[in-house]
Amino acid sequence: MRDACSRLERRLLPAWLLLGAVLLFAQPCPASAQALDEHLNLAMEKYDAAALPDAIGLFDRAILQLEPNRADARARELLIKAYQYRARARLGVGDTPSARLDLLALLQLQPGFKLPEEVSESFRNVFAEVRQTVIGDRVFVITPANAQVEIDGQPVKDLTQPIAFTAGKHVLSARRPGYTSVVDRPFDVEPGTSMELTLPLARNSATVTVVTNPIGVEVIVDGVSRGVTESSDSSTTLSAAKLISDLDVRAHRFEFVRPCFTSVSQTLDIDKFDDRTLPPVKLERAIATVTVETATPGVVVFVDNLPRGSAPLTLPDVCEGKHTVELRSPHGRHLRRVDLRPGDRETIAGELHPAFAIVSSSGGVEGLRGAGDLRAEVEARLREVRGFTLYAPALDAAQDALRRRDLTPDWLAFDRQGRPLSGAQKLTSGLRVQLSSDLARMFEAQGVASVTIASGSGAGQSDVILSLLASGSSEPDVLPVRLDDADSLRRTIQRLDVNFSTFRPSLGVLAVDVNGPGGTIVIAADVIDAVKAAGLLPADRIVAVNGRKINDVAGLNGVLQTLGPKATVTLDVMHNTTPKKVDVPLLEQPRAINLGDQSLLFNPLLMHLRHRLAFGANTPAEPVIRLNIGIALMRLGNWEDARLEFERTTLPDNPGVGQGTVQYHLGACYEKLGRFNDAAQAWRKAKDSPAWLTEDGPPVKELAEARLAGAPAAK
Repeated sequence: MRDACSRLERRLLPAWLLLGAVLLFAQPCPASAQALDEHLNLAMEKYDAAALPDAIGLFDRAILQLEPNRADARARELLIKAYQYRARARLGVGDTPSARLDLLALLQLQPGFKLPEEVSESFRNVFAEVRQTVIGDRVFVITPANAQVEIDGQPVKDLTQPIAFTAGKHVLSARRPGYTSVVDRPFDVEPGTSMELTLPLARNSATVTVVTNPIGVEVIVDGVSRGVTESSDSSTTLSAAKLISDLDVRAHRFEFVRPCFTSVSQTLDIDKFDDRTLPPVKLERAIATVTVETATPGVVVFVDNLPRGSAPLTLPDVCEGKHTVELRSPHGRHLRRVDLRPGDRETIAGELHPAFAIVSSSGGVEGLRGAGDLRAEVEARLREVRGFTLYAPALDAAQDALRRRDLTPDWLAFDRQGRPLSGAQKLTSGLRVQLSSDLARMFEAQGVASVTIASGSGAGQSDVILSLLASGSSEPDVLPVRLDDADSLRRTIQRLDVNFSTFRPSLGVLAVDVNGPGGTIVIAADVIDAVKAAGLLPADRIVAVNGRKINDVAGLNGVLQTLGPKATVTLDVMHNTTPKKVDVPLLEQPRAINLGDQSLLFNPLLMHLRHRLAFGANTPAEPVIRLNIGIALMRLGNWEDARLEFERTTLPDNPGVGQGTVQYHLGACYEKLGRFNDAAQAWRKAKDSPAWLTEDGPPVKELAEARLAGAPAAK
């Protein structure tokens, strides 16, 4: 290739041999774009200086480099220039045949080429002779005049002037909305002729041109979307014109829709095939104002799952329609579903509570087209629950979360007796602990839930089982509920309402019920020094508090609950058979959950306690809250996390709930985890403590001794 290029560069070939060489060497000779420009510039300098032989040689080199790249627009432009000036140079040295070949090649590249005015008459005559042999002109008359025309696959914008073609066969396509298209219609061109080609397009429908304010408006015709309006080149708020075609003769319904704007509808009666233009269609903003208020710090407001800012917050631009407004923090959320109308002013004053995300439903027609979302119905029916939030995340997000973890919808399905069903039977307790934490974290909740249609109930989708699983729990709370029964809903809401206080007013004594006159209360031996100093002694019987008769422990606690801590109460006491009055200051006594209490829902209780801890850290309440979190975790089968809570809990070692209570439960965790030496050490500490298992007893001393002796602990 290099030898061929060198030979062509060294000598001027006859014109007919040069054309053959161009076709022979289809690959470009090595040369950069800069070298090509230099060749052409030097060739033009030689041409302008009348050094025609030298110019011809330089044009030869440029053409050899450009011919293989003639498809490139820039190369094609340079090639046309090179052929023109080489033809003029060749004619200038008397080589008319070679000049004709150059003009022939030029016209093949650009049939409509026009000679510049400065060319000589002789060159113009040669050009005209060559053109007559290969080029014909066509004048096109196409109706309608604004049809889109393509010739040989290339768009043609100007049909007002004759178009030059190389001789041979060509094809024409013409399109216009509202007309029947003509595609690849052939026509012949004979050299040296000029002919007119007439092509009328047949009308087949009507068109309507629309303009909207604002842009981005969806145009719906007879229920079918025709796309959205786009921006125009101008700076106005009007859109570019949008053409709606293929409209038959009848009345058509036009709708103009854009989110956050009031829709506009109109009917247009088409009585013939023609082109129409509607006046600009203006859509008015359709927004409402939502104000969010909360006393909880660190709250972010979400609208339809998109963050909008920190609360308190006013959003003046919420679109009309249905929305989900959420207040979220790391410790809980508040959710409201609203249906806004233009101009509404909605205020949401929410207290954040721990949240259960209802991630699945099973046992019904879920997944079938047209079936309702049972999760959303449960959320709506149980909206009045206080203390925590039940909410249904978006269905596709919930389904995707289960699918990614290879979980079936019945992964948390239980029957009325709390027995696992189907998919729930396949999960171990440890796996449920992991999944409850993972899914709760994914949905920014503190727990997860599932709803299952009760089998064999005959009540359709209204008779359901709600399963609640706090983050880190392995044992769900299971509640049957009838969604169409007001009494059933009321009872369920009452059970779900969490109301557990970690402290209560106390006398600082351990009271028990005994048989005796009037069923009065006796005071056990564990009485703190302050109470002894006030005159209340072991074996005394309390018969009244502030003049109110007391019959049992429940009555005593009921009266004390009505009083604030640190108040002083007057007790009527029987010491043996001698009555006396004792003034005792009330204490704020820590409480501990009874691990065997069957009336408590431990998953909501665990979430409630964690929420309390988030706002009670570094306060006197923190160790009491941690103690109860640990007890709840024990009940829910998470012994490792329970151990961690007990290990970081320190309480005074007094009668009542104290450090001995912590050590006793810590020993139980160690035993469950196989750390038997640590368990024995914790129980030895509990054995030497005056603390009680709960605020109502029994003393942990006896329980710890039984554990150390290998005997089953008392309940």
